Amino acid sequence: MINEQTHYATGSTRDSFIASLDEIDPVRAIAIARHLVNCCNPLPSVTCLALGLPPGSSYGAGAAAVLAKAKT
Repeated sequence: MINEQTHYATGSTRDSFIASLDEIDPVRAIAIARHLVNCCNPLPSVTCLALGLPPGSSYGAGAAAVLAKAKT
């Protein structure tokens, strides 16, 4: 899922995360987010805005936001 040396997730993992958010599937989003917390790939701007993050945030930041929301 993530290359531990570079902290970049595969395209399929990133696509699955975005799809889980688009489909409003929180269980799946949380499961995938756990694998993305260290990911440095840039998150699409529209997803950043949907998660309340500044444009240019990483998938790791998006994953952290999803996991933080799940704890509330």
